[in-house]
Amino acid sequence: MLPLEAVRLERFAVTGAIWFAAAVVWAALTVWMERDARSVFGRSLPWKTLFVAVGVAVFLGTYQLGQTALPFLVALLALAGVAYILVREAVDNLFI
Repeated sequence: MLPLEAVRLERFAVTGAIWFAAAVVWAALTVWMERDARSVFGRSLPWKTLFVAVGVAVFLGTYQLGQTALPFLVALLALAGVAYILVREAVDNLFI
């Protein structure tokens, strides 16, 4: 068996890797959403603001609530991205 400190360090490393991956995905989606919303909607302000706010909530939430809130907050990030894609597709199909 591993000592307790090694188990904690391993869990911290896995959680940190998930947190880092979420940060990279959030940044990439924010840049993509900025460009895509300008081409589809003509402006990007409400979507960019919403997605930036969700990302800030994720990272401040993990800081305030700890590592146990990370799965919920990553799901919130994914949900915001899916919501944008669904609205984008609905608008795109509306004007075909």
